[in-house]
Amino acid sequence: GLLAIKILGEHPTRMKMIGLALCICGTMMVFAVFPMQHIEDGVVMTAVELHTRFFKRGVFRYLMGQLVLIGLGILLDQVSDFGKKSSMLYLATCSCSEGLSVIAAKTGSIFLRDSVREWSTAHLSYFVVVVIVLAVTLPLQIVFINKAMAEFGNTEVVPRHYVLFTLFTILGAQVVFKEFDSDKANPIGLVFAIMTTTAGVHLVASEDEQAKTAENDFESDLPA
Repeated sequence: GLLAIKILGEHPTRMKMIGLALCICGTMMVFAVFPMQHIEDGVVMTAVELHTRFFKRGVFRYLMGQLVLIGLGILLDQVSDFGKKSSMLYLATCSCSEGLSVIAAKTGSIFLRDSVREWSTAHLSYFVVVVIVLAVTLPLQIVFINKAMAEFGNTEVVPRHYVLFTLFTILGAQVVFKEFDSDKANPIGLVFAIMTTTAGVHLVASEDEQAKTAENDFESDLPA
């Protein structure tokens, strides 16, 4: 939106400017209410610590929930036409897959780093799991984002995908890797920040869609 205004010389409406402002404020609030952990003295999560975290109840439930959401999205896409009525089915499935891809990639990097120091068969097992997860989730992302783009177009898909991808990335980073300082976190503030960003995205997308509809109506009224 901002690039289009600056580079293409677009003249945004008042509602679109409000939407862009809400998107910026919401994004800034996300990092304000969930500050990053300060890594001191080079202390980072080790492969052993990560292995232990994967079997904690909350982390395990979160990962299983991600898999269930992806499976449900695939099932609904095959047996119903819900995806053609709402872009959220395609985008939620795509974003869940992206969230798992991010977790898998970071897990692989942690085990790769520690395997250089001390190799074990557990490292090989995790590498195999990481490869399988990436081999499944990466194609799913491409398939479902393409389906969303084909059915609904850029103006609706891109903003909503941005919000969902950011949400799943933040949740995965906190639940699995504890990248954010939970002692200083404000869950209510996070919900408000997400709602603010979503409202901004909705305003920007709706303004773009109205402009596109008006342009199509104008072209249809032109004499052949």
